[in-house]
Amino acid sequence: MKWILPALIASLLMVGCASRKLTEDGDRRFEARDFDGAVLSYSKAAAEDPEDREIATRLEAAKKNAAIVRAERAARASEEGDLGRAQEEIARAREYAPDEPRYASEQDRLASLRASVAADVERSRSARPAEAYALLSPLERYSRTFPEIPIRLAQARSTTVQDLLASAESFGKAGQWSKSEAAFQRAQEIAVKDAPLLERVRASRTNIRVLELLDQGYALKAQDDLEGALSRFTTAVELRPDAGEAVTALAATRSALAVQYVNRALESRTDANPLEAWAWLARAVKLDPESREVATALPALRRDAVKALLARASEAGRRGLTGLEWLRASQAKAVAPDDPGADQALKAAGTRLERAMRPVILVKGFRNATGAEGRHVRLASETYRLLREAGRNGRLATILDEDSYAIHLKENANFTPDLIVKATLERFDLMHHPIRSEARSQEYDRRVSFLDVTGKVYIEGRERDTYNYQEITKRVEGAAILTYEIYDVTGRTVLAEDTLRADLDRTDRVVLGNREAGVADDPDEMPADGALADELQGQLKDRLLERMRSELGWVGRHTYTSYERAKENGDMDAAVSWAVIALRSLKAAERPIVEADIEFVLRRTGWSLRDGTIVPEQLR
Repeated sequence: MKWILPALIASLLMVGCASRKLTEDGDRRFEARDFDGAVLSYSKAAAEDPEDREIATRLEAAKKNAAIVRAERAARASEEGDLGRAQEEIARAREYAPDEPRYASEQDRLASLRASVAADVERSRSARPAEAYALLSPLERYSRTFPEIPIRLAQARSTTVQDLLASAESFGKAGQWSKSEAAFQRAQEIAVKDAPLLERVRASRTNIRVLELLDQGYALKAQDDLEGALSRFTTAVELRPDAGEAVTALAATRSALAVQYVNRALESRTDANPLEAWAWLARAVKLDPESREVATALPALRRDAVKALLARASEAGRRGLTGLEWLRASQAKAVAPDDPGADQALKAAGTRLERAMRPVILVKGFRNATGAEGRHVRLASETYRLLREAGRNGRLATILDEDSYAIHLKENANFTPDLIVKATLERFDLMHHPIRSEARSQEYDRRVSFLDVTGKVYIEGRERDTYNYQEITKRVEGAAILTYEIYDVTGRTVLAEDTLRADLDRTDRVVLGNREAGVADDPDEMPADGALADELQGQLKDRLLERMRSELGWVGRHTYTSYERAKENGDMDAAVSWAVIALRSLKAAERPIVEADIEFVLRRTGWSLRDGTIVPEQLR
């Protein structure tokens, strides 16, 4: 018996070692959320050591978690329509947790759902297309479980849409447009997932819409509402340019309406309203330019309209409304491009408009400053030149110096500029420090002519001599300070002010010699003065001009202020005039234009500043 006890002990130790390894493997799987694997490992460990309660507890926990995971997978599979996989997953969940009522209930629900879907699929086989579509459409998600669903659904969709299109066309031909539209709407909803089918719906719908528009157009034409009929026929042709009946109806209506507009134009002429007459005739020309009635009425009505527009242009000019004068002259030119009177009036008004739309800038100051050695720096002319250049040679701004301003005042009483640029040369120092002076000499040999001893005959000879001169090296130091301000005359405010400084530190070589010796002579040190002036001019261009262009703008802002003020005061003629000047100034300066202002001018006059054309419907 002594050998039995050691063998038993060894056997127990082996069992304990095996169960411990299985338990550890189950723990690792549990931590990794591999609950199925954990259940397997714990089950084997429990079989090795049935009495170990800790292993039993861990096995129970693993089964519960495995059941939860399987139930979640079943739910996802059910959402995706894969009922077979959902049933498999919930069955496994019940194996892990046979006493959990939720899993049993879900298993029953899935079985019932699969049976219901199968029944609906079966009923769809013998149902009419529309009923089959209604049955199968909600079941499309279960295609993984029942592969025949997408095939049968596509057949039902196509047949249902064809039936709806047939009904819609039948309703349309019967004039039952609301029923036709309802059928088309339903067909489009069904065909939305099938691009070719959807295109068929749209094409059929367009055809019926054209029929509806033709029906409406004929009805309106019968009521003598030619404008309404024109709208319907135009839309029909836009939908179907190849619809012959619509094209024919549109052409006939355009001709009839053109005659109607000509008659209204003649009535307006009788009422002494030439602009209204031209507006009606212009509409007729747009509709049917080849009309015999249009050709007959055109010369007289054009003559009357040009006369009226030129009279309005002249009146606007007399009142000082330059923008309105130009606009009316432009309209006259548009009405009669070959009329010499309109051409002359437009050119004159255009010249005055160009002047009016440019801000006037007066350049003051920049007077001479005297240096230590009596030399002068004149910056006024350079400033004037730079401003003119930045103003694009006067196209965007009128630049005046004080002399031209004085002359302008004699011709234009009470004239004031928009901006004044005032500047003062506060300081200009130029100092020369001799560094060294070196004596130089140069020999020369030249041919000369002189009289002989008799004083009567010239003799040719040569003359040799040596000329002495000095070469002086100087250090030149200089500084200049220039202040300026930009003053807004209308707003009575200083818009900008700044100080410019230029410094110079250089070495010059000055030669004092005899020109006869061929030695260059530079006694005035002009390069030093010129460098200092160039530096100031560069700063002036970079700072003053760019600041005016970017911050202040070249556009005369008083024109926009006057436009807004005239609108507020109810003076619409003045408002239109200032609006034209302001808008054209903005366009010339390549600055943003407000569309509402263009619309304002259009509503008041019928003139489009966008493309320079008359809009007949708004001409007045």
